[in-house]
Amino acid sequence: MKPLGPIAYIIRARVAWLRDIGAAMAPLNAFLFIQGIETMPLRMRAHCDNTLAVAKYLGTRREVTKVIHPQRSPARTRPWTKKYLTRGLGGLCGLELAGGASAGRKFIDNLKMLYHVANIGDARSLAIHPASNHALATDRGRAVGHRRFARLHPAIDRHRAHRRHPRRHRPSAGRRGA
Repeated sequence: MKPLGPIAYIIRARVAWLRDIGAAMAPLNAFLFIQGIETMPLRMRAHCDNTLAVAKYLGTRREVTKVIHPQRSPARTRPWTKKYLTRGLGGLCGLELAGGASAGRKFIDNLKMLYHVANIGDARSLAIHPASNHALATDRGRAVGHRRFARLHPAIDRHRAHRRHPRRHRPSAGRRGA
């Protein structure tokens, strides 16, 4: 096989460089990325505030046996909460429901404001019940570890609007996640 000369070097440099570094962003993508980074502190503050309000509300419900949120952490972990979560307590809230897996499925099926999805961490209000979503989990793991547990990720300012106008802020069945 005959070497290609300078063109082989140029092709190799381009291919290796693109593989290692990646392609350049399109201008619109770069603009949107920068907008997202610049507004991140505002969005995270809203996520944290909304999640705290949801955790406090869930703590008052008799159907909820346990609320998992840093504000409701046990005394032994409070120093870590104060040390590491200085700008907010996070945007996730877990809960355990009385009634087992059937209560978890009923909870997820009756959600009106939250989307039931397999991933969390979006700007929308999301909920997940691991027993119904983790296809890779074993039957025993679903039965033992996740039967009462659900995770919530409240979105930015949707729960306040719902309290003011409860009928106006319910997504239709077609808008729910997969």
